[in-house]
Amino acid sequence: MAHQVEKFAQFCAEQGRPELLELLPEISEGARVEIRVEGARCSRPLDDDDATVLATGLVVSGLDVSVVSLPNHAIGNPGAAALSTLLLEEPATGYAGALNRLDLRGNAVGAVGVQAIADAVRKSTAIVDLDLSWNPLGEEGGYRVAEMLESLETLKALKVAHTDLDTSALIAICSTLRTNGACLEHLDVGGAVLAAEQSEDFAKHVATMLGLNRRLLSLSLGNCRIGDDSVGHIATALQGNPTLTALNLKANRVRSAGAAALADALRRSALSAGRRGPLTPPLKILDLSHNAIGDEGAAALADAVAHECSLYELRVAHNDIDDAGLADLARALHHPNHLRYVAAWGNRFGKSANAEFHDLYHGDNDCYVEMDFTTYEVDGKLRAAERVDLAFTGAKREAQVLERARSMN
Repeated sequence: MAHQVEKFAQFCAEQGRPELLELLPEISEGARVEIRVEGARCSRPLDDDDATVLATGLVVSGLDVSVVSLPNHAIGNPGAAALSTLLLEEPATGYAGALNRLDLRGNAVGAVGVQAIADAVRKSTAIVDLDLSWNPLGEEGGYRVAEMLESLETLKALKVAHTDLDTSALIAICSTLRTNGACLEHLDVGGAVLAAEQSEDFAKHVATMLGLNRRLLSLSLGNCRIGDDSVGHIATALQGNPTLTALNLKANRVRSAGAAALADALRRSALSAGRRGPLTPPLKILDLSHNAIGDEGAAALADAVAHECSLYELRVAHNDIDDAGLADLARALHHPNHLRYVAAWGNRFGKSANAEFHDLYHGDNDCYVEMDFTTYEVDGKLRAAERVDLAFTGAKREAQVLERARSMN
């Protein structure tokens, strides 16, 4: 290992980039190399020349690299093309090409860079997780992603959120995932560039894909201008999908009718589970944060929870829910249910909701649900406050739930 590190250092020095040695962590003998460098933590952002020297140096030295995570730098197409070589074996130097995770979010990678990465991903026998979020992929880059999905060997998770994907690119991706040939399990296409009138057309293709795909475990469609009619198509498709575990619809245009459609799908599944076996849909995480479902939407979801739907986590924070709707959610939690986490902060807590949730926290009951808020009493009056200790644990919790779901499928 020391010899390989020395070769890497020598190569970087010869190329006029000796400081790149600092990107390597302390490596114990026999351990795999994980390069994780956030742009904000560097003295300067890495550019294409840096990425090229880094990638070539790793290949030349034969170091066994498992993770390359370089978010928020200044890496463009040439740098992305260079880094894509880390996915491929190089027998001449002993480089194994066993990279498991490549994270280039927040850089300047376009369609040309995506093409190089896509070509390498199709040939890789090790890549599992690829994150290209917040890069200017555009329509052409979206097509390259869709083509990549046609012949995957190992890729399980793909994030292309906020990459300027338009409707045609998204439809191409959905069309590719209609078959079960792709091994992809987690997809994030949030923040797509959709006009309001295009969101329903996109949702119809998502619904068709969900009706046919039997591999996808999580789907993130946050900030895609999806409204009630669009959610209705997705909810209908969910009733026939036996695998999707997590659905993220945060920061869209979902109102009470959309929430009611999702709740109806969950309730129907719970009511019929005894007659036909496992729950369909088996959703464990539903994220509707930053929408406007209101009291009616909250009441519909509360009814689904009370019917023991499959949800482990329900996120309805910042949803224009008043005291009555929040109280309905609290009362539903007194019934037998599967929920383990509820996010509802950012709504309008009042006397009834505070009393109901306070009883859940402090009353004599068997409720074991974590929430992103707590209740407390001051001068004989009940109040609610956000729980800051849970503010940043959502991603870790979701990963744990999805890992359990993967083991059961």
